[in-house]
Amino acid sequence: MTNRQISERVQSKTNSHTRLQTPEALVGELMRTPAPPPSHQLIVQKILRLLYTAIGETHVILQAPCDLQLTMNKFRQPDLMVISRHRKDIIAEHAVIGPPDAVIEVLSPSSRPLDCREKIKDYAAFGIKEYWIADPDQYTLLQYILPAGGIQYIRAAAYQGHDSVHFHQSADKLFVADDLWSGF
Repeated sequence: MTNRQISERVQSKTNSHTRLQTPEALVGELMRTPAPPPSHQLIVQKILRLLYTAIGETHVILQAPCDLQLTMNKFRQPDLMVISRHRKDIIAEHAVIGPPDAVIEVLSPSSRPLDCREKIKDYAAFGIKEYWIADPDQYTLLQYILPAGGIQYIRAAAYQGHDSVHFHQSADKLFVADDLWSGF
């Protein structure tokens, strides 16, 4: 499979509408999922703004489409990746090639099974310390952490309402959960 095949967007007919699909490569197979709805992108942008305001000087925050290379033949495109600036050497020309400090996915109807079953396993196996899942249906931000030497995430928090959201390894408040959902 060529980089062009991985990067190009393909069209498919869905319910008489043309929907762009986004590709992710797994062991030489090109997976295609329907493009998320605009509300999904608005939530991703909101998280990006909130994180950038809180940690933009100390961290790089990358937004999809940006490849995360898990193995030679396995790529994912998380909605957001958070990488400490002192670890920015894992950002290569073609992809992020080492475990980001955190990965964030926003659930949408087409991505829910992939994000909650497959990606959670892949990200843990790759050694990503934190995995956040933003669930717009429940107005909840789920935080999963990978224990030292662990191979499976444990749920550390379910942020809602006035909860202060923070990275597990830091008590510094990033934002209040309600800030994420205001306007939706």
